[in-house]
Amino acid sequence: RQSTMIESKHGAIRPYFRWGTGVLALHSTLAFYPSLRASRPSYFATAPLRDIREWRDIDFPPSSAVSDAGLLPRRLGVFPFDLSDALVVGQSKDLHLYEPRFHQLFDAAMEDHAGMVGMGLIAPSGIVSTVPLAQIETYTRLEAGIFATIRVVGRCSIVDLLDNFGKDGVPRPYLLVECTERADRIEAADVEKMDLTADAIENGFLELSRLEHKLGRETGGDVEKRGPPSVDANEEYHAAKTLALEASEHEGFVVRGEGAWVAKEEGDTRRSLHTLTAISWAALSTSGGKCGDKLMALDCEDLLERLHMALGILKERKKEVVAKLALAGLSLEDNENEEEN
Repeated sequence: RQSTMIESKHGAIRPYFRWGTGVLALHSTLAFYPSLRASRPSYFATAPLRDIREWRDIDFPPSSAVSDAGLLPRRLGVFPFDLSDALVVGQSKDLHLYEPRFHQLFDAAMEDHAGMVGMGLIAPSGIVSTVPLAQIETYTRLEAGIFATIRVVGRCSIVDLLDNFGKDGVPRPYLLVECTERADRIEAADVEKMDLTADAIENGFLELSRLEHKLGRETGGDVEKRGPPSVDANEEYHAAKTLALEASEHEGFVVRGEGAWVAKEEGDTRRSLHTLTAISWAALSTSGGKCGDKLMALDCEDLLERLHMALGILKERKKEVVAKLALAGLSLEDNENEEEN
């Protein structure tokens, strides 16, 4: 694949993007609901898992005290990224690592942290405290460096920057932090509202897709002559949703109130909290998701609020398309001939 070299004071990283979308599993003093999805096949049991589950186990007990929220800090190596590179849970990125210090960070992640790394988002004032938590999915070592794919599977908050020396006393050329995972806080009374909001999001992407194709069909592209949409909005959303569901496989929730539920019972038409969370991330992972929106979503621990955020972004995208249709003198509804075609 072709990519453009990116040089910065944070180090030379050459990313080329592959978008996907997802969420996390967490200890809670109030309630903890493990994922109800199928676990890994047993033949994986003899090999290191190298994922978020193993990472939670290998670094216990931590060197620092338990956080105020009752969560255990764990160690994590952090790659530096610009704010514009922010990813939400479920999205992935391909990296070409060619600096020796990043090779050391990568090796430490594989050997000491179960293949988990943090995406340190660098702002003008310093590193953002909320860090996308990613696992290394695949990698290849070549003479030109290490080519790796990372996927975001959770979020964490930095609680401490560790000293700059390794186990052998040699200075460490990369950033190592202690962090605590973050999970959504959910009010049981909001479940119905969340399900209705998810309905609006899924119907909204279907409508957005229809309007974008109408715009391209009627104008031979859009009014700016950029051609028809290269990606169907509804298909892009559902692909992102599938990735989000996979990334949030080992997820837990902090649920307050009575009547809390996670998985659908027989005959229950409501979505599970797992699915609702995946929808919230998927809507932000499409081409309409902007950097600022992703940063706010990563810092948000209220699932209903994040669903509302995703719905608001979707409505803005729809308004843009409606304005272009109006500028081209087209109606919002399909006529009978278009429906027959």
